[in-house]
Amino acid sequence: MAIYFAIFLSFLIPIFLPFAIEKKLNVVLLTLCFLFLIIFVGLRSEVGGDWNTYLKIYNASDAMDIISILYSLQDPAFYSLVKLSNFLGLGIYGVNLAVSSIFFLGLSALMKKSNFKLLFLVIAIPYLIFVVSMGYVRQAAALGVLMHLYAYINSQHPKTIYMLGMILVAFLFHKSAILLLPLILIINFQFSFIRTLILIPIIAITGIIISYQLFLDYYHYATGLVQSNGAFIRQLMMLVPCLIFLRYRKIFSLYYDYRFLKFIVIIVISVFPLVFFASTAVDRALLYFYPIQMIILCRLPEFIIDQTMKALYVIGVCLAYFLALYVWMNFSDHAYLWLPYKFII
Repeated sequence: MAIYFAIFLSFLIPIFLPFAIEKKLNVVLLTLCFLFLIIFVGLRSEVGGDWNTYLKIYNASDAMDIISILYSLQDPAFYSLVKLSNFLGLGIYGVNLAVSSIFFLGLSALMKKSNFKLLFLVIAIPYLIFVVSMGYVRQAAALGVLMHLYAYINSQHPKTIYMLGMILVAFLFHKSAILLLPLILIINFQFSFIRTLILIPIIAITGIIISYQLFLDYYHYATGLVQSNGAFIRQLMMLVPCLIFLRYRKIFSLYYDYRFLKFIVIIVISVFPLVFFASTAVDRALLYFYPIQMIILCRLPEFIIDQTMKALYVIGVCLAYFLALYVWMNFSDHAYLWLPYKFII
């Protein structure tokens, strides 16, 4: 019951805490919050859906050759972390703490762009923090890097080379992060015959190689052989903010990342029907788009003038995400892999 009480308080904080507190105090509190989250996630013990899988990877790291790791396409950044943690004698906890730091630094960078930071955290808790950061370790590291990308795109003149660099780093943690590459190229592409002539074969060859590898990895998801009971709810939680974005697109067009978010919204809405046929495939494919929930839902109240309506909006969002977490903890087929939480000590 203690964990429910703590979580419930975390959802109530944005409701009762004044919307604006002293800036320095705000920075201190959020810094302490993120330090706690890094330790909470990074030093967990036997918690998470893939705990045993990653433990086996770590135990096999003695046989890994660092040169072959760096030259392979099998998530070399992650396996380098494993090898380093093994060399330093930090165990699987060293790997998890490093990945947790990468994830929450990315989450923090994206949150800094929001004026509703506590609401931002509330939205992130049920899935991104509890499930992704504590379960999908390699994807969590990649998502941490990509959240830096999300934050960077919302600037006046983002440089394409920096964005491609972030995708490359994320790709080195998990190859599925390459799925964002076409999106970045589309929104930043400036036509010229020579540039097109050079890019097309490079993208085509790279795309074929990566698509084949992803197909091998996700074949059992795409064919519907593996289904996720919670995928529909998670995709519905993605769909609602996307529909809000379309309804109030004039408001969201005031931000620098409007074009980027618009393409993501179109993708999410377009693939939503597929959740009924290949739920896990859709769930995994759209994993890197989940931050748009925080982005969209935390921007909307900035334009609600009436303070009562703004408070009701915040309360509604908090209750919705608390309900999602409650349902997952009590009715998910795999929640037992996260509960009870155990610390390294």
